[in-house]
Amino acid sequence: MSDIFWRRWTREYLPSLQQRQKWNKITDSELSYLPTMHSSVFCVCSAVIVTVSINGNAVEDKVTRLDCTIQKTDLTNTNIPFISWQEVVNGSPVTIVQYQNAPGAVQPPYDDRFSIEGNDTILALVIDKANRKDSGTYRCEVRIVGDALSPASGTVTITVDYLEPPGPVEPTEKYVSPKDFAIFTCPSPDGVPTPITITWIKDGGVLDVSDTEKYPQSDTILEIRKVNENDEGDYQCKAENAAFSGDEGKLSNNGTLSVANITVEPCLQKIFGSASLECVTNSLPTPMIITWIKDGNVLNVSDTDKYPQSETTLIISDTRKEDEGKYQCRAQYAVNSGDEQTLLSINEGILLYGNVTVEPRSLTVEKSNCASFKCVTKSPPITITWFKDGSTLNVSNTKKYPLSDTRLIIIDVIKEDEGKYQCEAEYPVKCGNERSINEGILLLGSIHIVIFWTGGILEFVIVVLWIGHCVYIKADYFADHREKHPITQSGNIKIGFIICGTIGASIILAGIIVVDYFWVIIICGCIVLTPSGGYVVYVKVGYFADHREKHPFAQSVQIKIGFIICGTIGACLIVVGTIVVAI
Repeated sequence: MSDIFWRRWTREYLPSLQQRQKWNKITDSELSYLPTMHSSVFCVCSAVIVTVSINGNAVEDKVTRLDCTIQKTDLTNTNIPFISWQEVVNGSPVTIVQYQNAPGAVQPPYDDRFSIEGNDTILALVIDKANRKDSGTYRCEVRIVGDALSPASGTVTITVDYLEPPGPVEPTEKYVSPKDFAIFTCPSPDGVPTPITITWIKDGGVLDVSDTEKYPQSDTILEIRKVNENDEGDYQCKAENAAFSGDEGKLSNNGTLSVANITVEPCLQKIFGSASLECVTNSLPTPMIITWIKDGNVLNVSDTDKYPQSETTLIISDTRKEDEGKYQCRAQYAVNSGDEQTLLSINEGILLYGNVTVEPRSLTVEKSNCASFKCVTKSPPITITWFKDGSTLNVSNTKKYPLSDTRLIIIDVIKEDEGKYQCEAEYPVKCGNERSINEGILLLGSIHIVIFWTGGILEFVIVVLWIGHCVYIKADYFADHREKHPITQSGNIKIGFIICGTIGASIILAGIIVVDYFWVIIICGCIVLTPSGGYVVYVKVGYFADHREKHPFAQSVQIKIGFIICGTIGACLIVVGTIVVAI
């Protein structure tokens, strides 16, 4: 009876007591495992001590080793241990492989990547090409044959580090006009451990994004501003964490950036009859849709008689003045990713209705005076270059040439300044230059200028004298009072009226002759000065000063107004004539 009790005590009751011991109970916290730490869990029983640990870290696609160290508590015990590696799934052990003197067969589904190495002292469970599904708790159980106190076991919990490839980078194709901006996106991947960093790669090398004006964003979004030809290439994003860094970091797919030089040719065209512009897309894919833009607005090409072609080539028939302007083309593309991209031509095709000319065509000035030529263009150029007798004119002396752009002014004209002057207009973006079709001829001190100005002065003087006479003769007030006031019939009064008008004419003509490009200022000044001149003549001329006491009528407001009217009418006529001629 005692033998039966002892056998049951050692086989049934004593093991249950051992399992309830505080130092043998393994809590969940003791089973937890951080992959960056070396940890182990062991079990002590009277027959054997079992220690389980991970050798290194568990990293996806690499070999992971779990070591089970077996130490007998009784060195005289020569019994053979029976070892079993198990995975704890939902709290229950699932056998992977067993060992006793020699390894047994690995059980499915572990037989493709799991194996064991070692002996009954240290037996390692080897996981080839570990993956994240291998994360979990593993148990090594040891039994000593003939030892009633076994089995003993130890467990270890592992987390397999992994990192997904980032991306995909979008768009996979990007076409950008020069000086425009480009954006690539790279979604952050899943991985353990965190944090995960993103680095941008261009053509196989790390992209230097330290220039924040050029690259204002460079994490999961890469923004490139002021794109130029140096920015062309293949872009990738590289993800890294503590387990995958350097050469082991994960790369995304490529996003290709191309600078699209869409141009309109020719850049400059004279329109007489019909005109043709071409939208040149170079090596870019064939665009889906071409849209033409004139002066910033979409061109309505629905009139096929006016625009027989309006795709890559725009043909305009029966051109008119209103067809003049700046033309651009807009190309819409479909790229491999299925996205659509729209690009605008980098230049404008300029249609001109007319030619570049120099005005005036002939100019004769006296020595030491100034001369002025104007370069008339139909579209604003970037620069104007002046030529004299076929050679470029050196206009660096600003005292001699105070203006040398669309207007050329020559100060203090001398004999050497005589010649034929032309201007050349330079237009934007490879449109070339256009030289004036005519020449402005500058002559020094010719009889023509004397005749011209003499005739002009005589004409103005005659007009002003006639105006002064008409005011005196026709004004009702003077006509009614001539009999009563003989002073109003005197030749001096007539001369006073005439002098007022002549002063106005003379001042204005002198200003126009001397400084023609200040004609607006001179005219405005003379409109004010001429009425004042009329009043001064009335007040200061000796005859009126001497006779004011004898003839009170000479002091009347009407006489003063008469003088002022004569000068003002004369000035206004000359101003109007000058403006008309200038225009």
